[in-house]
Amino acid sequence: MPNPSRKRTPREVILARLQMTRYRQKAWREKPDLMESIRQRATARAKTVRDKKTDRLKHYLSELPDRMTKEELKTLIVDEYCQQKQVDPASFYRHVKRHGLLSYDGAVGLWVNHTKQPTA
Repeated sequence: MPNPSRKRTPREVILARLQMTRYRQKAWREKPDLMESIRQRATARAKTVRDKKTDRLKHYLSELPDRMTKEELKTLIVDEYCQQKQVDPASFYRHVKRHGLLSYDGAVGLWVNHTKQPTA
């Protein structure tokens, strides 16, 4: 049963999407080298964008304390950074853990900031 609150996509839009799909399929069949080079350039551009976002996040985190409690991290990052950048807090935590920017030390109950430069 269709959802009554969902807007229907106009027929012209669906036909335009099908036409573009067919165009791309034909291009892959007839010019695979060209399409592969386009795909590689797009992948490289996407990687550059992701790397820039990670670098900006590292810079932001480097200005924070070496160790933070859960409450401090919540106020400094989740309440400010996630609201400002419109990022889901769960996504933020996955990102910083995956890149090794922050980790939780259960022994002392603090978040450790790994972006800080070690002081001698």
